[in-house]
This record gives sequence, C-alpha cells and structure tokens, in this order.
Amino acid sequence: MTYISRAVILITKVFDYKKSVAANLHSAQSQKCRIFDISLNQSLYHLIMTENNQNIIREFHSILAMKYTYVNHENWLKLQDISIVKNIGKNELIFRAGDYLNYGIFVVEGCLKLFYFDESGLERISTFTTKHEYMDNWNDIHRNRPLPYSISALTPSTIILYPLEKMVEIFKQEADLLQLCVDLSQQIIQKKQEHYTVLTLKTPLERYAYLLKHRNEWISDISVTNIAQYLNLSRETVSRVRNKIVKG
Repeated sequence: MTYISRAVILITKVFDYKKSVAANLHSAQSQKCRIFDISLNQSLYHLIMTENNQNIIREFHSILAMKYTYVNHENWLKLQDISIVKNIGKNELIFRAGDYLNYGIFVVEGCLKLFYFDESGLERISTFTTKHEYMDNWNDIHRNRPLPYSISALTPSTIILYPLEKMVEIFKQEADLLQLCVDLSQQIIQKKQEHYTVLTLKTPLERYAYLLKHRNEWISDISVTNIAQYLNLSRETVSRVRNKIVKG
C-alpha cells in the first residue's frame, strides 16, 4: 500500500471518528468540540508529516545503498535513526559564517551554495552541493573552528541532517562506515581542489570551458549570476563568454 493510500485511509477514519463524537456531544459542549477538532487536525498533520519524513529517509538511504554497496544494511538503519529531514525555501539561509556546523548534510533534492563575501564586499561562491551530494565542516569542527562561509538554498531543497557527534559514535564502531566517511571526505576535498584549479586558470574562457567539461550540470541548472560568483568573474563577462561559445 502506498503512502498516499495509507494517508487517505487514515484521514477517512479520523473524520468518521470526529463525526461520531460531534453527533453524541451536547450543544453545551460545542466549544470543547471545536478545541477537540483543532487538536485532531494538528495530530493528523503531525502524523502525516512524520510518516512522510520517514519515507524520505528510507528512500534516500536506499539510493545511497546502491551507490555505496559496501555499507551493511544494519548500518544504514543506524544512520536512519539519527536522520533529521528539513525542507528549505529558495534563498533561505541555513547556516551563517561564524556558526558551528555540527551536522553532516546530504541533499535529497535541490541545490545549496556555500558562499562568502570578499574584501570588496562581493559575494563569492566556494562550491555548490547538489542532489545526492554530501557536505560537512569536519576538519574545522575538530579544530574548534566556525564556518568560514554561509550556506543557503539556491532552489527549494530537501536535506537530511546528521548530528556529527552521533555520527562519530556510530562510524567509529563500524569499518564500512569508516570507509564511507573517507569516501565522503575525499569528495569534499576534490571539490575544494577543483575550485582552486578553476581559479588558477587565467582567462574567463578557460574557466567557463572547464565547467562545461567537468560540471556541465551546473551550467544547465544554475543561474549565470551564481556561476559568475563561483568563477570570480562578473555576470557580464560570463554572459559574453557563454555567447561566444554558443556562436562558435
């Protein structure tokens, strides 16, 4: 039975019960009936949202299990137990520079940007974290350092947060999860190195061409303004380079 089917059955039962209660209450109790009705609606909403979040967690970990096949099923269940689902609106700020990021974050849907402001007050983007990608501030956490950048959502996004303290307790007990930690850390390091490589390229054309070759999905899904902030170029420069490439 699908989640929607279960929800429909649950809603039907709740409303049938509410009708039965209302029919048997005396008119003098109408105010109490209204309070009871509000309470039931709130409980129903909470129940549906909780079940929906659990489905998101289970389905996402099933996707991860197909990518990281060496992780035991029992250990995915341990991660499920500490998972927190959060829905983020477009342009919503999640963490500010200076905060302590005590979570590991997987993006289920959407796109996050890691950004800061340079000495001229211009916004610069360090990287993007897109669907099914992971991010944390592991190295700085161990050194008791706050975030050097802010994190916000470029698009409406769904993320899963994992409290790092609980992750450490689970990971240090399981060899397969330690390997997962290594693999995720390497991916983060690779993206940092990639950004450094981009910024060492001298011309705007070289920088944009690098993204076309290595991060083409960013070019198609992310605005010219945000791409320019990642490349440390003006929006106008990126637009000219893109038009030049299109025209050949």
